[in-house]
Amino acid sequence: MEMFDLSALVFLGLMAVSTSVGAYYRPAVWHEDLHKPWWAPPDWFLPAMWSLIFIGVGLAGWLVWRSGHEGATVPLVLWGIQLVLCAIWSWIFYVKQSRAWAFIDNVAIIIASVGFIVTAWPFSQMASCLFSIYLLWTIGAASVALVLWKTHTKEHLERLIA
Repeated sequence: MEMFDLSALVFLGLMAVSTSVGAYYRPAVWHEDLHKPWWAPPDWFLPAMWSLIFIGVGLAGWLVWRSGHEGATVPLVLWGIQLVLCAIWSWIFYVKQSRAWAFIDNVAIIIASVGFIVTAWPFSQMASCLFSIYLLWTIGAASVALVLWKTHTKEHLERLIA
């Protein structure tokens, strides 16, 4: 493996920007009162886990980019799409309080992630493996979002906010 270079900082920086946008929209009191499924990780665990995963996602993008192949455009576009989708998830869920759209956003992230994993494989198997961790975590997050969407009505949430 070539030595880590400054171009990796661009990908890690893009992930940091995306993460910062997501972190700006923090869970409110209503989120604490939601009845979450048993497999949902505790809120205190999420920042550390997402940080580790996002470092892997940033490095995955960089690994594909540094391959220098023309065909690497497709996985890099998919990497960028998931970056944007991930950045807007917190706004959708915490600000708009739309569990349905948050779930749909998760599904779109999953589709972009699978696309990245498949199309990145010829350029960097390590990138695909790093992204697989993100994919598995996102599938878990989508399952939690789906349960919250199906078990919490708008009226129930309005009572929590009031």
